[in-house]
Amino acid sequence: MILILSYNTSGPYVLNYNWMDNTKSVETSDIVQFEKLYKKYYKKALNYAFQYIRDIETSKGIVQESFINLWEKRRCLDHDNNTEYYFLTIVRNKALNYLRDKARKTKRIGEAINIDDNINIIALSYTTTDNTSYLEIQHITRDTIEKLPPKIKDTFLLSRDKKLTNKEIAERENISIKTIEYRISKALIMLKLNLSDYLNAIFVILFLGLDQ
Repeated sequence: MILILSYNTSGPYVLNYNWMDNTKSVETSDIVQFEKLYKKYYKKALNYAFQYIRDIETSKGIVQESFINLWEKRRCLDHDNNTEYYFLTIVRNKALNYLRDKARKTKRIGEAINIDDNINIIALSYTTTDNTSYLEIQHITRDTIEKLPPKIKDTFLLSRDKKLTNKEIAERENISIKTIEYRISKALIMLKLNLSDYLNAIFVILFLGLDQ
């Protein structure tokens, strides 16, 4: 049997099943149980993925792949206890892998890794599926940025929120690129210090680019 998740414009993905003669038989109870899980967890899984990925189509794809993995592992599930945790862990891991792959590709072509992606990689690496650590990290990040010296804060936000390159910020502010690099580096160091409970120095250097 092949499981197909097709998009319905009036709602989320709907389940379709294509049967093939050369596949093992699938019990009707499996399908019924899976449809219940799908209806129960789809929205929660999509919201969970989207808060990190920030792209709805990519998030839908991650949820789709996660449901396929859940179907393949259905015989191992304890439907009374750990299904939600198990499924959201699949979603979490796929979202984390997506962001890490995106960061590697970005770094490979010599571009700066998106700061929000860095923060979300850290959050996904250290959070549980109840989002507690994620919310704490987001709060600490916002609080740290708000308390930065004005010029450092403004430069950091131009890079983080406006997605301007160091060169573009330097031209806009009529200052040297070295000054821009210094300000962003200072902001990242403050984030590193305030997020030290969630990551070690090696992790920060790898994903926040403090070695560049």
